Amino acid sequence: MFRVEEYRSFDPDKRKVKDLYIDSFPKNERWAFPMLVRASKKDDIDLLKIYDDDTFAGFSFVIKDDELSLIYYLAIEPSCQDSGYGSSTLQYLLNNNPNHFAVVLETTHGLFEDIDTRIKRKAFFMKNGFKDTGCYYKDSGGQYDILGTSQHFGPEKYRALIKKFTWWTNSFEVGEYARRQRKTEGQ
Repeated sequence: MFRVEEYRSFDPDKRKVKDLYIDSFPKNERWAFPMLVRASKKDDIDLLKIYDDDTFAGFSFVIKDDELSLIYYLAIEPSCQDSGYGSSTLQYLLNNNPNHFAVVLETTHGLFEDIDTRIKRKAFFMKNGFKDTGCYYKDSGGQYDILGTSQHFGPEKYRALIKKFTWWTNSFEVGEYARRQRKTEGQ
């Protein structure tokens, strides 16, 4: 049965969460794992573990404020993928939080070797109620599209929320794609 638990200090599944984190995200997109754990001790950041009964199935890392929650990381164990755990996790987050949600994904605006994977990820979130906001996030790791459950928020709101987790740096940018480009791409 699907269930979610908060990550705790000295968590017995620390190794599983850390290994999935490292295996799921390229080095240029990862923060040091201890920083995730430390950040999750704040009231407005959640590091959540996902289980199938007692079997570890994945994790999510969510940054929150009073209006919006940003899914910064979501990863499902390869053996549990295509079994509904990603969708169940999103539904859990949406049903247990009054906020609107956003997610940062590798951009699909351009030509990339892994464009099919990027499109598949984007389609997964869109199937689960997210829409393209027309906003992007850019840092040393690359450029990312921001999808959300509401079109209500603009770049300033996303920047403020991301800053909660990246408090030590200003070396990132949040902006809006040109309207013409969004219309051309059917976004």
